[in-house]
This record gives sequence, structure tokens and C-alpha cells, in this order.
Amino acid sequence: MPVLAIPFSLSSGVQVQAQITISRPRLLHLRQTRQSIPPPVSVIAILDTGAERTCVDPAVIARLNLPNRTSGFAAAPGVSTGPAIFGGASFSLTYEAGLVILHPVTKPPSNLIVHELEVDELPLAQFGIEAVIGRDVLASCVLVYNGPAGSVTLAY
Repeated sequence: MPVLAIPFSLSSGVQVQAQITISRPRLLHLRQTRQSIPPPVSVIAILDTGAERTCVDPAVIARLNLPNRTSGFAAAPGVSTGPAIFGGASFSLTYEAGLVILHPVTKPPSNLIVHELEVDELPLAQFGIEAVIGRDVLASCVLVYNGPAGSVTLAY
């Protein structure tokens, strides 16, 4: 089981290097139809046990030309501007993507790879990040948050 040790601070949260990719089904479709395959987009992401789903900045989604899956409302502190009747939730689109959390040390790399994932579009660049990795991914990991030591251990 690969283990990733991540230092953190209260101001920046638990940040990881990750890549947003097209999903495996999309990759197969593009190959079969002989279309160009966009390279993964490297992002700074935070791990967030308070986020139900993984969210990605619109600029990253545009670079990958990700296919839209559904639409709805998402409540996100600091970015929600929707009407009070919806609890401040904003209209949001959901996309089909893939995710790789990069392991910087092991040889060969033991990255966490999620081949198919629905991600919500959320303007995150204003916070200095491009993705939030939520419980949809973290549920398959062991996460130990050691506040006094200022470190997180992520095993997958």
C-alpha cells in the first residue's frame, strides 16, 4: 500500500500535486475515432474531507475539453453566490474526468489513479488551487491528520 506523507499549514491546507485527465472511456473513444488526446493538466489540489465530491477549476476543464455529465446546484463556502432559497448554492456543471495524485518519492511511481470520476466545476484559482479532492476519492484511502506534527499521511 503506497503511503504519501504530506506536510501542511493551517493557512494553505493539505496540498498535493495532482493531474486532471480525461476519463478512460473518453480516452478510448478519442483513440477509436482517431481524435487528438489532450495531455493531463498538472494542478495543485487540496484534500478536503468536508467536500462531498471532487471539484475542478473551469480553466482546467476547458483545457481538457471534458464532456459535461449533469448540472445542478453546489454549495461551496467562499464561492457560493446563489439565491437564499437554494441555501446560497450556485449553479454548477458536472464533468467526466480522471484524477492522478502524484507520489513524488517512490520509484517506480506509485500514484493514486482514478480512471473515471465525476467532478464539479468550481472557480478555485482565486484561492491559489485548481482542484479540491473530496470524499468521493478519499473514501478509498486511509487518511491520518496529525495536527500537532503538521502532517497528513495518505495511504491508498
